[in-house]
Amino acid sequence: MSLHALGLNHTTAPLQMREKVTFAPDRICDALRDLTNGGRVKEAAILSTCNRTEIYFCGAEPLSVARWMEQVHALPERSLAPHT
Repeated sequence: MSLHALGLNHTTAPLQMREKVTFAPDRICDALRDLTNGGRVKEAAILSTCNRTEIYFCGAEPLSVARWMEQVHALPERSLAPHT
């Protein structure tokens, strides 16, 4: 099983994009539940600060988690690709 990391930080994405993918503390549990339900990933952790948002996970391909992240934050498809 592979461990993956998907994230945006102050060196890979401008502030405007980082603000769009932030997980508020009261939303992280729901986001983790959504990500791990339905077999999308087996395990996951989300780190979201003022300078970065990172998702560590196993059991899925990074592209599917990137698409999930875009959906959760109502972003256009493939909008994270230049920054991840």
